[in-house]
Amino acid sequence: MKMNPFDPKKPKKSPAFKMPTFKPSVIIMSAVGVVIVALAVATVLVAVQNEKQSQSSLMENLPTADPYYFLHNGTEASPSPSPSAVLPETGWVQTGDFGSSVKIRLGPSTDSLSLTLVRDREPVKILSVTDIQEDGYQWYQVEYGEDKGYVRSDFLVFEEPDPLPDILYGIEVADTVTGKKMYSRLDYVSHAAPDVIVDLTLAKDDNFIGKKMYSADVALIQYSTGQKLAAAAKALADQGYQLVLWDAYRPYSVSVAMYEYVSDPTLLADPKKGSKHNRGAAVDVTLYKNGKPLNMPTDDRVMDVDESSRGAYMTAEQHTLLDILTQAMEDAGFSTYTSEWWHFNDADWEDYPVMDYPLSMFE
Repeated sequence: MKMNPFDPKKPKKSPAFKMPTFKPSVIIMSAVGVVIVALAVATVLVAVQNEKQSQSSLMENLPTADPYYFLHNGTEASPSPSPSAVLPETGWVQTGDFGSSVKIRLGPSTDSLSLTLVRDREPVKILSVTDIQEDGYQWYQVEYGEDKGYVRSDFLVFEEPDPLPDILYGIEVADTVTGKKMYSRLDYVSHAAPDVIVDLTLAKDDNFIGKKMYSADVALIQYSTGQKLAAAAKALADQGYQLVLWDAYRPYSVSVAMYEYVSDPTLLADPKKGSKHNRGAAVDVTLYKNGKPLNMPTDDRVMDVDESSRGAYMTAEQHTLLDILTQAMEDAGFSTYTSEWWHFNDADWEDYPVMDYPLSMFE
């Protein structure tokens, strides 16, 4: 009788378990592979971290560079962002010549049309900045009043400079002689009338007094008197002449010292009354042409009324030139002085006080 192999009564024999066998070389190769993969992953992570740190460092060290450049793999940076996003909002004109002016131009070039003048230390609104131009400078686009134009970079600073003396902004001043308070606003001749050639003789050793009388070579004038002087200079320029200034505002103490040398109220104002020069409302002028002196009644101011007077002898040429000068000055709002052909008073001189601001305050 055969036994049924599927008979549940027959005990089953479990198959024998065999332990797998591994060769030593396979084990070693597997371990090495794991290490290599781990090192590769670590290397990639370190490289990514270093790249991020490098990008961050570059962006910190180059704040004006285009930030998008560091997020791309391109070899060239994309265009810089608008300068207005990184530029200061305000700048101040600084000329290096206290009180002089800078021209705002239509374009970023000294050949471009001049729109207006900005006086030394006045603020302007910064709009943008150019790349370096052919002249070697960047130019800033600025806004000044209603004008928008360009100023060269070496004429701008971005920290507010020390203010000018208050008298240049306009203040009430006590007249040195009478004590009466009057409004006064001085201005630099170089700003008020930039086309006038300044030859301030009392700031030199060689003059009609014979010694230097001014503490600085700075020509000042009442603001409104300066406007009249500019008008006269333009009228003369239209005829081919240049207006040359010998003197304008004179400190009261200088007039006192000068009177000690020349005690003649015809040639120098009596200190008891003060001079129109002390008010910044008188000028001493002459004429040039093509940068050279013309044949005027005298070559300089002189302390001799026989030579300085308008009634003194003059050649026909001298008389003609003096008439041209006088006409331009009178048309602009000045009056003549009989004893000195070069001296002209602002017709409104009485509106201004006698002052004693030393010129060294303004250099």
